[in-house]
Amino acid sequence: MSHDTKRLKTNNGIKKSIIDSTSVEYIINGPFRSIKPYYYTYKTYCKERWRNKLLIDILSSEFRLFTKQHYINTIKKGLVLINDNIANLESYVKNGDFIKHTTHRHEPIVSSGKINIVYQDDDILIVDKPAGLPVHPTGRYNYNSLTQILKFENNIIANPCNRLDRLTSGLMIMGKNPKGCDKMVQLLKTHSISKIYIARVIGEFPINELMIDKPILTYDPKLSLNIINEKDGKLSITKFKRLYYDSNSNTSLVLCEPKTGRTHQIRVHLQYLGHAIVDDPIYSNEFVWGEKLGFNNEYDILKVRDNLSKIGKSENSSSWLNEKNNLGKGEILSGLECEECGIELYSEPIESELGISLHCLGYESNDSNLEFSYYSKELPKWVDNLLDFHMKLALKEAEKCPATKTSFRVGAILTYKGEIISKGYSNELPGNTHAEENCINKYLQKYNNLPIGCELFTTMEPCIKRLSGKKSCTNIILENKEFIKTIFVGCKEPDKFIKMENNTKKTLINENLNYFILNKFKDEAIKIAEYGNDK
Repeated sequence: MSHDTKRLKTNNGIKKSIIDSTSVEYIINGPFRSIKPYYYTYKTYCKERWRNKLLIDILSSEFRLFTKQHYINTIKKGLVLINDNIANLESYVKNGDFIKHTTHRHEPIVSSGKINIVYQDDDILIVDKPAGLPVHPTGRYNYNSLTQILKFENNIIANPCNRLDRLTSGLMIMGKNPKGCDKMVQLLKTHSISKIYIARVIGEFPINELMIDKPILTYDPKLSLNIINEKDGKLSITKFKRLYYDSNSNTSLVLCEPKTGRTHQIRVHLQYLGHAIVDDPIYSNEFVWGEKLGFNNEYDILKVRDNLSKIGKSENSSSWLNEKNNLGKGEILSGLECEECGIELYSEPIESELGISLHCLGYESNDSNLEFSYYSKELPKWVDNLLDFHMKLALKEAEKCPATKTSFRVGAILTYKGEIISKGYSNELPGNTHAEENCINKYLQKYNNLPIGCELFTTMEPCIKRLSGKKSCTNIILENKEFIKTIFVGCKEPDKFIKMENNTKKTLINENLNYFILNKFKDEAIKIAEYGNDK
């Protein structure tokens, strides 16, 4: 697929960042953001553990971004200085020494997705980070990072208050000054604020809520390899709730709430349960873990580490979802060398490598005295794509309703394991009936109960009060809360007929039901609902 290439511009032309007197250009090419290679100088004072050691040994052991041979070549070229004097292969580092190392940097391509600012004040910033973008400079990434792009394109200097993996999308809390950072870090550390994630996982996730407390160990930090380890791992707790199961793809949407903050915690716990994230290049990679994908901790850790070390170098990245589609494609060592510095170059990634189906939906206060509730304004495309079919059918049901001046046209669909088990629309049955009411009652006329674990798709949020005095749709749902676990809504109810706040969402969530408004369908749902109201 070809994409038009453009460069981000200011009023004066191409945006540039001066690094060691070398211009660096951000280049946007479809879903990709890249930077031309540039020279960069690392500067650091001697650390205590480096004292009286050979410079080459320090560089090759402490800075593992490059091979030892690369550092040998760099020293020979005179690009490493100690106290502004050119170093050599026999140079030792002493207490108080100041080291400068100039290198030709090749940053990996990252996502060009928009960084949406959800909230900001003088102290904090909350952004919606796209997948495939590291939070701060690390390893091969420098200017292709969230903090640097915010600084470069938005003139905002902010530091992260919590972690979010490069491959994970979603809301990040950042501090714009020490006061903001300290406040938010403390609230997160004391669990005054909860983090809520959504993931798409392999297989049919259990209906009942799960709390997993398996300890996690960082087995190999260089490979970002984390595992369940009962003996040496750190306490790790995650709560999981199934939102939706799609039998066609054999995947589930799961709500995840980490109670602790270990690296890759959600990803590792889901893998242990046998429901790894569908496109996770580490934890749902059969080449790395074998056929069982690490389920129940069944694997050979030495073989896992060896295979994982090959990914992105001699082996292409893959996952349960992308195992066959990406064969032979993606970022991998190409065998070609940079003419400027001689470093081996990587091939370009494919779009599916830039992220996984894990998104931080938002943050919610656990303290009644603290008002703090922020959520993504839009769900990721991989969520919308999985739910599109059924919400579009609900909209078609709404269109069946005759136009009236005094009510909305609403459609509803009940699903179970991805299959439609009932449909309904406003006034389908006699007696001024509502869509959700008809959809549920039509099924109950045939069977005694709804199946446990079904989902309700409705084009407008269920009513909480009816002018006719009849039972509200919210109450009908609550009567069936043992069976209906998730409600997906197309739009909020306009205050055209009932001038009061609709507390449906709060009411249902308080009863431990899942509730999501799919903003993608808002305009179409309202247009269909209000058709005929002004006639």
